[in-house]
Amino acid sequence: MPPSDEKMLADDLSTLAFVAKSSSPFKGLAVIFDLAGFSTFFNEAGDQEYVPTFLNEVLNTVRIAIGGGEPYWYESKIPARALEPPVHVKFLGDGALYVWKLPEDSAEAERLRIYLCNRLFNIHNNFEKILDHIAEEVPVVGLPPSIRFGVASGVLYELTREDGASEFIGFPINLASRLQSYCRGLGFIVSAHLGFTTDQLKQFGYSRVVATNVPGFPPQLVLVDENEYKKLDKEVKANLFREKR
Repeated sequence: MPPSDEKMLADDLSTLAFVAKSSSPFKGLAVIFDLAGFSTFFNEAGDQEYVPTFLNEVLNTVRIAIGGGEPYWYESKIPARALEPPVHVKFLGDGALYVWKLPEDSAEAERLRIYLCNRLFNIHNNFEKILDHIAEEVPVVGLPPSIRFGVASGVLYELTREDGASEFIGFPINLASRLQSYCRGLGFIVSAHLGFTTDQLKQFGYSRVVATNVPGFPPQLVLVDENEYKKLDKEVKANLFREKR
């Protein structure tokens, strides 16, 4: 490798270093989504121009859920109002990470948690309609058939890289990642730390259960799609969950 190339590589690698001090801890919210079957789609898409088109369409649905607009995938007489924007967004290859600093105002924080979860829940439940819309631009057999969301809240820290970019670490990111991949039969698992009331669970169609085998975590109280959970095989339920007493 020529010396000039070695220097460029060394400069690029140095950007992965962090400054010595992290931010003060803050209460945050993390969302991670994953597209089931994306690797197969990527390998079989043929003309790879379809891959970014597909990703852009999916990311746009999440953008509308967060930033407001017309959610074409479910009936709504009123355009969705914009929510508090995330402080960090990161593409993960077959999905994405979104990080929020929760507003200090408790009413605004509750609004963000509840509205965001309900809108992501609607994306998950109406993903077939989203795929029908995408298929007009991506004429490929075998589009990723479903989207899985994991959501968690708690203490986060911001790290600053030497190039000035920010990264975030903490319990909610790790847990959200584990939850979105925890049960293949469920596409929406939310940490109960988000604070939904019993009345809200009934209103929005969630059930509160205990996830007993989340890798790297003790048993976690989580919220799931009530109808989807009822359809799980009994053996899957026994291995992964228990009813909350």
